[in-house]
Amino acid sequence: MTVPAKHPRAIKEAAVEWRLRLSSGMVSSAERADFDAWLQSDPRHAEAYDRAAGVYAALGTLKRGDIEPRYFEASSGYRLRAFWAGLKTWCANRPRGLASAVLAGFAAAAFLVLLQPPQTLQVNGPPVVTAFSTGVGETKTVTLTDQSVLTLGAGTAIEVGMSNDLRQATLLKGAAMFDVTPDADRPFLVKAEALTARVVGTVFDVRSNGGVVRLSVNEGIVEAVHPLMIDGKSMGFDTRTRLMPGQRIIATQTTGLSDVSGFRQESFAAWRKDRLRYKGATLAELVADANRYSAQPILLNEALSGLAQARVALSFDGKDIDSMLATLPEMFPVAITEDDKARIVISERAP
Repeated sequence: MTVPAKHPRAIKEAAVEWRLRLSSGMVSSAERADFDAWLQSDPRHAEAYDRAAGVYAALGTLKRGDIEPRYFEASSGYRLRAFWAGLKTWCANRPRGLASAVLAGFAAAAFLVLLQPPQTLQVNGPPVVTAFSTGVGETKTVTLTDQSVLTLGAGTAIEVGMSNDLRQATLLKGAAMFDVTPDADRPFLVKAEALTARVVGTVFDVRSNGGVVRLSVNEGIVEAVHPLMIDGKSMGFDTRTRLMPGQRIIATQTTGLSDVSGFRQESFAAWRKDRLRYKGATLAELVADANRYSAQPILLNEALSGLAQARVALSFDGKDIDSMLATLPEMFPVAITEDDKARIVISERAP
């Protein structure tokens, strides 16, 4: 059966074909005109072509191990068609009676499979979800039913789901350190923004503020999974990186996973002692973190949208927000004031 031209699969296949033709370097002016007309005929075409070109460019810099294994697995439909093609080739060199019987048997078996009702995945019941949170400047330690221990930083919200076959935490905001009890039958997943950390038993911490997720490993091995992002667009599949003790990684919705870097393990989860250290963080992330410790809301003026992405190298004590704020005018052309809503406002400094 022919897939309609407007079907998402047909658009995807056409985009890949155009990418191959255009990258060959042998495209006539007429073909280029056809390509332009194809792009203009449907807004989905440009998006599909950008994705195809982006994936092609990304695959040139990625190793197989960087990409989720499922993206290398052929679909069941593809495997069925490949088997059918091979079977017909085999039958072409066999007596007609035998070939007809084999092909008819295969077709009947495939038809019976299609008649089977879909199988429902059996699980051991839905997970029991528990929410934990901390207030401004507060830290808390909780022990889960599997004896894993979570340390929550200031201004943190997290949800934990536990069942006989699942352990999963979703960090909604803030910072948390995980001391996970080993259980090979129940890997522990931690989700923060678009990042997923997979572990069996280890010690690591995750911070999520201002659209930035930071993951650091103190013990064991952690696998970080995040959608591949190019120019702020998801390429439709995930990349993964394995972190060892003393390694960390950063993830954003704009750039995806950063390269793995090292850190001094004595500084691991320093936020437990209200110490926050930044190297290359944005001003927006710094302010988002500071709000977890400040009794007064801290606001970046909208006119500072460009400066909000400026990079910062800074260390401060969460219990001394005033000193941190006093440092900012020395680093950036900003002024710190308080408005009539009792908010601390960071705005552009008057010339």
